[in-house]
Amino acid sequence: MSLTTYATITRGAATLSASSSMQIDSKNPLMAAYYDKNHPYWVYDVYVPGGAYLEIAAGDLFTDQFNTDPLTGSAKQYRVVGDPKPFPDGHVECVATRFAGPS
Repeated sequence: MSLTTYATITRGAATLSASSSMQIDSKNPLMAAYYDKNHPYWVYDVYVPGGAYLEIAAGDLFTDQFNTDPLTGSAKQYRVVGDPKPFPDGHVECVATRFAGPS
């Protein structure tokens, strides 16, 4: 599964970006178990163009602006786990888990 969307990026109460484009891809289930103990289908590879300039870090929260969680009816949210990897062209690759927000 691959999804291209826009998300708000927050760290604690601070908003790093009100609207950043990103690509969210399902992670290989074997690799997913390495990063998190969640169901492997809730672990994703995330690519953020320009993310290096935002200094994305583990624990940051991505809140999808267009897609809702069918279980809660609220916006889908993804939490960064591990160390994001910045690239010279300015994009960042990171691993994130889907965060089930309040219903």
